[in-house]
Amino acid sequence: MGSCVGKKKSLFRFLAANYVYFTALTLTVMCLFYLGFTIWQRYTVPAADPEEFIRRISGMKEEEIPGLNAERYLGRGAGMAVFSPDGTPIFDGGFDAEFSETELIPDFGSGRRFFVAALPENAENGDWLITEAQYGGEGEPAITGYLFLNEGGERLSGTLFADRFSFSDRQLGYLRGRTEDGKRIWKHDWADENGEGRRLVFWMQEAGIREYRAAYEAFNVLKWIFIPVYLGCALLCIRWLDRRTKKLLVPLNDAILSFPEQSGERLESYQGPEEFAQIARNFLKLEKKLQESEEERRRLDREKRRLFADLSHDLKTPVTVISGYARALQDNMVPKQERQRYLGVIAKRAERLDELLQSFHEYSRLEHPRMQVKKSREDLCGIVRDYFAGRYQELELKGYFLKADLLEEPVWCGLDPGLFVRVLDNLVNNALKYNPKGTTLFVEVRRKGSRAELRIGDDGRGIEERPGESVFSPFVTGDDSRGGKHGSGLGLSIVKEIVRLHGGTIRLEKEPSGGWSTEFVMEFALWETSEP
Repeated sequence: MGSCVGKKKSLFRFLAANYVYFTALTLTVMCLFYLGFTIWQRYTVPAADPEEFIRRISGMKEEEIPGLNAERYLGRGAGMAVFSPDGTPIFDGGFDAEFSETELIPDFGSGRRFFVAALPENAENGDWLITEAQYGGEGEPAITGYLFLNEGGERLSGTLFADRFSFSDRQLGYLRGRTEDGKRIWKHDWADENGEGRRLVFWMQEAGIREYRAAYEAFNVLKWIFIPVYLGCALLCIRWLDRRTKKLLVPLNDAILSFPEQSGERLESYQGPEEFAQIARNFLKLEKKLQESEEERRRLDREKRRLFADLSHDLKTPVTVISGYARALQDNMVPKQERQRYLGVIAKRAERLDELLQSFHEYSRLEHPRMQVKKSREDLCGIVRDYFAGRYQELELKGYFLKADLLEEPVWCGLDPGLFVRVLDNLVNNALKYNPKGTTLFVEVRRKGSRAELRIGDDGRGIEERPGESVFSPFVTGDDSRGGKHGSGLGLSIVKEIVRLHGGTIRLEKEPSGGWSTEFVMEFALWETSEP
């Protein structure tokens, strides 16, 4: 089962990306609203830039001036006219006044201003007063000239415009800085790159109170539109995020709901954030472990059934013999000279039955989940040395030989001495039971890195494992010579369980070293590297 392939980005990046999309969408929508408002405002309340307009036209050649769009700088409805010093129009732009009248137009950027005011009726000085004011650096006006006109605009008295005897309504408007249609008008004089003088007259629409109020109200509307627009964008993004997240979670949910009927192999190509991909990988690992656990459970069930079958078979034989011999004795069917032999057979079968039950009881006890091993810091060499020293004479009397290769220094391991001796007992008893006299047994203890290694074997008949079976499985013997008539088939199973409870491992070497025919190898963690 392969590992799933996930996009190399985290859930945080996934959520951050969606937040960026949301922000971008919101800003885009708001920018569109603002752009529309700006375009509308430009036509309603023109945002003129006369300084940039003057700077632009002052740097242009004479033939380029007609191509300049005044509305681009001064707003909708703006216009311009350019004259040479003698009044010849370079570009008239629809300006139909005399060149001499441009003198009445205020200079842009100058502190000079004209004020035209109607005097009270029957005033002795006239009907109109034209006042010239010059604004200083601090904004304080200084009156620099005046002129009185009668009702018809004819000159009466004053210091201004000595060469002009009358003023039309248009000319009075120019003095105020207004065209006849109410636009703001200015003039500006400059010299081109050849030193020739030029006069610019430009006019533009000036927003009034009504236009400004409309723009202000529109801005307030735009401000209140922001909230529903923001909520609408948020709703869209939440919906989009919900769909994307469900799309990522559906494969995981389907795999969980369909387990164990269907395999979760489709998660091997799962695409999503790293955290979700990790969940998919963990699910695949869990699925694999559950499958292995299920296979192990089935194997244990098969072993348990076989264990009970083998046990019932092994119990049936001695029970049948005991029952038959006892009934024969009870019915006086056995001659007197045969009774002792019959009783001996019954006793041997009873001993065999007792041995079988004892072995099964011990094996069951070792496999119990609550079985506890009271390990302590023990010298493995010392335990092995003491054990074989205690059995040396027995081995010698039975015609067996012993070869020991033990380290002089202690090899400390976490062992339960009473339980561990059973390992040595079962291995040695097996060797004595299934090998002829003259067989040599050997034992060896070595250090192997952070572990201790114990080897026990012999040069006898050897053990051949059958295909598909292990000599450590219950009721499995190495060959026919080690069949049921000699042992229970639980000895090596008990050895394996005791070694496992000590945190060690045991194996039967397929190719024993040193010319030996049978070699069991056990490994235990040294005390320095194991838990106390």
